[in-house]
Amino acid sequence: MKKLLCVILCILLAAPPVFAAVGFDDLPDDHWAVDTIRLARENGIIEGYNENGTWLFKPDNNVSRQECMTMLYRTLSKAGMLTEDAEEASDGQSSGASESSGAAAQPGGSAADGGLSAKWAETMKACGIAEWAWSYCAYGFESGILEEGDFAASGASGFGGGAAASRQLIARWTARAMGYELSPLCQIVYSDYLDIDPENRQYVDALYRKHIMEGSDGLFHGNDGVRRSEMAAVCTRLLGLDPKFAGMADVDPLMNFSGTLSELSAEQGIIRLSFQSVSLYVADGARVALDGTAAKLSDISALSGSKITVSAYAGGENSVVIQSRPVVQHGTVKGVESERGRDVISMELENGIRITLVTDGDSDVPTIRRNRSYDFISDGILILEMR
Repeated sequence: MKKLLCVILCILLAAPPVFAAVGFDDLPDDHWAVDTIRLARENGIIEGYNENGTWLFKPDNNVSRQECMTMLYRTLSKAGMLTEDAEEASDGQSSGASESSGAAAQPGGSAADGGLSAKWAETMKACGIAEWAWSYCAYGFESGILEEGDFAASGASGFGGGAAASRQLIARWTARAMGYELSPLCQIVYSDYLDIDPENRQYVDALYRKHIMEGSDGLFHGNDGVRRSEMAAVCTRLLGLDPKFAGMADVDPLMNFSGTLSELSAEQGIIRLSFQSVSLYVADGARVALDGTAAKLSDISALSGSKITVSAYAGGENSVVIQSRPVVQHGTVKGVESERGRDVISMELENGIRITLVTDGDSDVPTIRRNRSYDFISDGILILEMR
């Protein structure tokens, strides 16, 4: 009996790990992302690599640029968010195309079909994009998700579609693909924030606020790559498939912060407020209104040590409103929409600057009409009273 038990024990110890029923021979059941990858495959976001008849996912490999765009395209398709141009982009697309330049799949919308691949063929050749990914990347170029410079050598990443996509590049592509509204005012939540390219900070902010893409240990690691398993997680969150993140992408676009101005770096666009202990980034190109007057960010340096309110509205006017005191302002309503139980107002001030204002249940306002002028008092962009 003891001999039999020893034999059984030896067999169990020598047995290879159990692999998941998601169809990938390199994905064990105890992998942290196995459920995410299963959801991604079931919803057509990933295909994997067919290597000599064996299907692999390579979960710990960095996702390449062309693989990233492929996953985003399939995510948009699953969500019903592709534009009409996608009909051309998908002509001839093989449903079994793998994410490998060695796949036998034909590029959808090839140069001979008169579709998007023909239109962007020279660009994709110049960018070093493999033909299997032409359909997906052609759509990316056509819809403004991709730019030719995205495929240049950058940092540790080499040239071309097969090179690893950085975290900040993926953030930009993802936010563009989903049509996320950007805020001209971003809360700095990463200690390596200045390592993120200024052109990408609003995109990183959008994905952080929607819990789609987050850093670790207070760092974003914007120049690092993203593992294929992590990209699968991003796509399932975009589709709302991961129950742990259900509803978390529905965030309030109102950004409103109050505190004592403790530090200003106008050149870097950074404001630090004590009391709330918050650091804020004012995006390049954002208009600044200080106490109702058009201003430069450097103008608020005179308010050091004073209590101020800094606010903006994602998707509204590209403006940041800074107030140090209540002031009566005058402006003309250029647009008004109802959103989240509040009025969102595009207001042109007397000095010509446009800002976004909002009401809430405590706002004392009349019926707001477009092209009418009003006097108002606000706390940042929140209207307190309007006449």
